[in-house]
Parts: sequence; C-alpha cells; structure tokens
Amino acid sequence: MGLAMHPVVLGTIGSLCVLATFIANRVGTLSVTSPVYNVLNAAGAGLLVAYSISLESLPFVAINTVWLAASCIGLIHAKYRRSRHR
Repeated sequence: MGLAMHPVVLGTIGSLCVLATFIANRVGTLSVTSPVYNVLNAAGAGLLVAYSISLESLPFVAINTVWLAASCIGLIHAKYRRSRHR
C-alpha cells in the first residue's frame, strides 16, 4: 500500500469528520460559523471526493465537491468576519 491510503480508509475518515461536525452542531457544541466546523467539514468532504472518485461515482463526486466548496466559503467568511472585528 505504501504511502497512499486505501480509498475505503479515506472514505471512512471523511465520513467521520462530516458526521462529527454534524453531531457537534446538533448538540450545540460547535457553531456552523466556527472555523473548526468548516475545517472538519472541508477535510471530510475532500476525503469523500477522493473516495467517490475511486468509486467512479459522479453523483457522489458532485455532492461532496459542493460540500467542500461550501465549507471553504464558510472558512473565507469566518476569516473575513474575524478581520473586520479587530
């Protein structure tokens, strides 16, 4: 296997990141405006994109690419909000 991770491992880690942020938000411990929320979502979505490419599943690639983009936009907005409040 070398340095490359098995696609199932990538998909599992990605799913855990996305689910952890969802659950943390639902129980009130992590806000959707939090950089941590968006970083974990972006990381999870990125890993899920890699996994879905390995499966050649275009619908899964599409939804996770949108999820990744939304998380990156959230990070940019969070950085912008922090810089404006200084």
